[in-house]
Amino acid sequence: MVNGKTLETIERMKLLVLKRCEERVQNASGSMHSKPPERSTYVHCHGVTAILRHRHGL
Repeated sequence: MVNGKTLETIERMKLLVLKRCEERVQNASGSMHSKPPERSTYVHCHGVTAILRHRHGL
């Protein structure tokens, strides 16, 4: 079984993680990169494999 101190540590870690996530969301909402990239006609013409090649160089 888990003792009380361990549960407190887990709860504290959960709160820290949630706080950091909220900060990251707020920072991302104000950045230039928050807009989705424009879709090109190239992607629509050639399928998923072409998308992977174009975006990731596969």
